[in-house]
Amino acid sequence: MTDAIRVLYVDDEKDLLEIGKLFLEESGEFSVTTIASAPAALELLNTEKFDAIVSDYQMPVMNGIQFLVEVRTGFGNIPFILFTGKGREEVVIQAINSGADFYLQKGGEPESQFAELSQKIKSAALRNRAEEALLKSTEELHAAYEELAATDMELRSNLDELTLQEQALRESEGRFRLLFQNMGAIFSLYEVVLDKNKKPCDYRYLEVNSAYEKITNMRASELIGKTLLEVFPSTEQYWIDKFEEVYITGIPTRFEQYSIELGTFIELNLYTPQKGQLAMISLDITERKLAEEVLLESEEKY
Repeated sequence: MTDAIRVLYVDDEKDLLEIGKLFLEESGEFSVTTIASAPAALELLNTEKFDAIVSDYQMPVMNGIQFLVEVRTGFGNIPFILFTGKGREEVVIQAINSGADFYLQKGGEPESQFAELSQKIKSAALRNRAEEALLKSTEELHAAYEELAATDMELRSNLDELTLQEQALRESEGRFRLLFQNMGAIFSLYEVVLDKNKKPCDYRYLEVNSAYEKITNMRASELIGKTLLEVFPSTEQYWIDKFEEVYITGIPTRFEQYSIELGTFIELNLYTPQKGQLAMISLDITERKLAEEVLLESEEKY
């Protein structure tokens, strides 16, 4: 009877309570708790939850209307059905004005009377359950909206912060780009091209600076996307071996070499900035080499 409608039946006539409990529970739709006085019923309502209350009117200590007022004050809109004796129309008016859901006059054939009571209980309880479910859904929707609004505010705040970070990053990149393009050293960045055996076989240009353009007399647009061997097919094997060594070991290296294509002495610094890439910072050391040769000749003559 987990889904049964829980009914609190209050009446000072114990025989009527027993008869009512039997009739109502016969269908299996109701679970009925009986109690003989309104004050005792109020105490019980503090500890147990019911879907509907059926109450007699004429009871000692506290009558049905007084009980109804206390229920509405302390326990909200629990469906309340008032049993009244015949000829008590003024009680009916009081009951309606005090918030009763239904009223039913006592008397008559018990089976039909309790059948009508069953219908009134079921109608009031199911309507109340629907209203509670709607209220709960509304509260959940409101809570979800509040959470969504808070999330939206947080996202907006994060977006503002990201915008500021992005702006700072762009400014930083701008400064780096300016420094990169105007640095005296020759810089080039390559993507490592692998053969079918996963070994380096060439190096594709990803980036060069203006110093590289100047020394090669080639624009970046002519270099980016091409490979080193496409641009400089006569690159000495010594250079290729050094490139491969740094890529495989990840250990930076420095060496000097004469470039036939450029006609200059170059000091090369090779390193791997990230996986699959190779970077080269070069310095034109031709003047230094010539000065060293002049110094060497002078020392030999001396």
